[in-house]
Amino acid sequence: MCLALLLAGTIALLYIDARIRPVMDGKIHTEPSHVYARPLHIGEGDPISLEHLTRKLDRYGYRRTRQISQPGDYSIDQSQADLFIRKTANASIPGQSAMPVRIQARSGRVVAIRNVNTGQPLSSIALESPMIGTLQLGPHQDRIPLKLHEMPEILLHALLIMEDRKFSTHYGVDVKAILRAAVSNLVSGKTVQGGSTITQQLVKNLFLSPEKTFRRKIKEAVYALVIEWRYSKIEILEAYLNEVFLGQSGHRAIHGFPLASEYYFGRPVWDLRPHEIALLVGIITAPSYYNPHRNPERAVERRNLTLSKMAEYGTLTDEAANRYIQLPIGVTARSQEKLSGFPAYFDYLQRHLRLFYSEDMLRTSGLDLHTTLDLDIQHVAQHALSQTLEKIENTRQMTSGSLQGAVIVVEPESGSILAVVGDRGAQNSGFNRATDIERQIGSLVKPAVYLTALKPTHGYTLASSLPDRPISLALDDGSRWSPKNYKNEYRDSVPLYEALAHSYNLSDSPEDQCGACAPCFKPECSVRHSLKIRKDILARP
Repeated sequence: MCLALLLAGTIALLYIDARIRPVMDGKIHTEPSHVYARPLHIGEGDPISLEHLTRKLDRYGYRRTRQISQPGDYSIDQSQADLFIRKTANASIPGQSAMPVRIQARSGRVVAIRNVNTGQPLSSIALESPMIGTLQLGPHQDRIPLKLHEMPEILLHALLIMEDRKFSTHYGVDVKAILRAAVSNLVSGKTVQGGSTITQQLVKNLFLSPEKTFRRKIKEAVYALVIEWRYSKIEILEAYLNEVFLGQSGHRAIHGFPLASEYYFGRPVWDLRPHEIALLVGIITAPSYYNPHRNPERAVERRNLTLSKMAEYGTLTDEAANRYIQLPIGVTARSQEKLSGFPAYFDYLQRHLRLFYSEDMLRTSGLDLHTTLDLDIQHVAQHALSQTLEKIENTRQMTSGSLQGAVIVVEPESGSILAVVGDRGAQNSGFNRATDIERQIGSLVKPAVYLTALKPTHGYTLASSLPDRPISLALDDGSRWSPKNYKNEYRDSVPLYEALAHSYNLSDSPEDQCGACAPCFKPECSVRHSLKIRKDILARP
């Protein structure tokens, strides 16, 4: 009998070990691809006001303080900005150490940049690429895994104080903690205290269902013992920090402190201050109940309890803990909770990525995708589209919200896509007007036609006079077309530059300027050439 039990126990342990090792030894969790905007470069002589710089820094996850003290801080007065730039190390920016810099601006331009510590002048600085979202090609858990040494030390202290003070000495199960929690829960008549170790919590997240049964607790304890036997404390703690569930955003489950830091505070975890770390650690027990967006009062109460415990165990002084307790919650606004604030750009990005990567790779391989999206230009484009359509509706007494539009901004030198807006409501996803709408090319062809006319061999200059009179054209099918200027206004004669600037439809060339071998500005030639250009453009892949 004893031999049979021993054999059964050995088989069970071997089975559990076989389940654990592929997960812990391999890629412990799949990750969707994370998308980053282009980095922000600030150089001496750049046209930028301190007011504009403030908006930029806010968008790049920097926080305004009275005095800078750590990476991610900035302060601004009337003539200069002090900024503690973060360390950068990615494909877009060469290695740059974290350092405090002073930016002086005058008359809307940067006149000087200096390293505050050394006084050394700098020609330029770079702000790291901010993460703007995740390629979610379906409901999936999300993470940004980091190594243990990349996590702030104070986070580890706070976590162990609140979740597992005997982590370094137990073997996966803390019997005293379980008994203590059982007594507390029995006395109160409800669950007020948990007895699970960090290892047990990791087991529950990775291998078991969330059901609260005695059988599951036994399995949890056995799995924890096997993990402790097989892996070091460092490996277990690192896995937990990247795996723990800390919130939900629609279909997107927020796992791990690195992603939770970006989600709740818009900054990397190593930039968090003690009260922000205390908030994340505090909500572990019940992320929905203590959700700082929906239940800020509960979240603050839990954060303050964590700060008090950190002071009690010496991680913070009493003075520091009391100072942090007085601070506001400081999480990002609910409007920033969405997966991405740029649905049209993400739609465009996914279409191109699918040409080179499988959906499974994009959804699970943890790629870091550095794009050419410019946060400033994207926000300006979104605002400009909304304001312009609203202005047109008011001017023409149209129903509010009846007009729609789209914006694509391209960098002329490189062809990089800087911004894409597919709806007047910037957050609206669905039909992407920037990429999917079909319409006549219209006046977009005019610059190409005018540029052709301005070639030296065609005899036109910007000052050339063009007739602006009603015309009627015979089309290939025998019908006639009579284009009109806006508001049916005619000017008889206008300079070429004015015809282009105001997009007049009827400006044509004098009779003696027509050439059979090249497009000219006679109505029948310029219109047919416009149609040919339009046909050529639309035929391109």
